[in-house]
Amino acid sequence: TISALFSPAIPTSGTTYTSVANTRVNRIRVSKTDEPEACPEGDEIVVGGEDEEIQRIIPLRGSVIVIKDRSIWRLVEGVAAEEPTFLDNTVSIAGRDSAAVVNNTCFFLSDCGFVAVGDNGAEIAGRPIERHVVAGLETIDAPNHDVHIGAGIDGTRRVYICSVYDPAAAERTCYIFSPIANKGKGAWTKRRGNFSERKHAAF
Repeated sequence: TISALFSPAIPTSGTTYTSVANTRVNRIRVSKTDEPEACPEGDEIVVGGEDEEIQRIIPLRGSVIVIKDRSIWRLVEGVAAEEPTFLDNTVSIAGRDSAAVVNNTCFFLSDCGFVAVGDNGAEIAGRPIERHVVAGLETIDAPNHDVHIGAGIDGTRRVYICSVYDPAAAERTCYIFSPIANKGKGAWTKRRGNFSERKHAAF
């Protein structure tokens, strides 16, 4: 029987066994080469403490950005037992799905507004619109990981971070960042509406 394939063997009757997965919110399991579902026990990367959960893992060209509840880390090798590089602990992610990559930089929504994370560290990317964005976070009781989505488009060199569509109001709010606008200094644009009638505000 199939029970004999397990070690120790699982009784076929008379006993109930419950399978419980280990919950390690600060660890990344490392799979075998070309076998993404084969993750040997112990082959893992520990990222910071267990007091905060990993929310997103974002690949860049030469590294991987790990965003936790209240800190940001960087991996280079991606091998078991690698020591992650600590980047920042001054911002908290406010929307897990708001993370997006453009121009080899990860942008996401935080409790301080929009943050840009690259190979050299993290910085606030939305100073001109910070007061508007932070005020909006108060109305959704952030962190709320279900109300914002992000997308980066390298072809147009823009990152879009938007609220989910509200059918009752028939609109959504989008903040769009172009790193090459404003003579290479970058610029934000806000769009609100149903996107057939767009309301623009440049910052």
